[in-house]
Amino acid sequence: MKDHLKSIFETVSDHLKLVEVKSDNQYIISAVNKFLLEATGYTEEQMIGKPIEKSLNERECQYIKEKCKTAIETKKTAFYERVFQVPSGNLTFEIEVHPIFDEYENRSYILFISRNITDRLKSLQ
Repeated sequence: MKDHLKSIFETVSDHLKLVEVKSDNQYIISAVNKFLLEATGYTEEQMIGKPIEKSLNERECQYIKEKCKTAIETKKTAFYERVFQVPSGNLTFEIEVHPIFDEYENRSYILFISRNITDRLKSLQ
């Protein structure tokens, strides 16, 4: 990752995950920031270079793949809220799915920007 992009990933407090879109409906995690790792309990080794199926259960994975497909096909950001089971427990996230098209390298990516809203939702109850 280029230095200026790495700097963004390291300083933005939202949970960031960059996923490369491969053929045959494959989504490979290219980068995550430390805030995502801290919130979920995953390590870089468990995520980087791995398909998204390795960090999500089957039901969640299908849902996420549909959001990715929609974002790529429409070339528009998708928004949703979802509860995930992660090593640190059940967490509710507000998520943005941003399609990125790199015409120079002829690749497509998805940038996930997530905010943990679990505590905020609990305080409203």
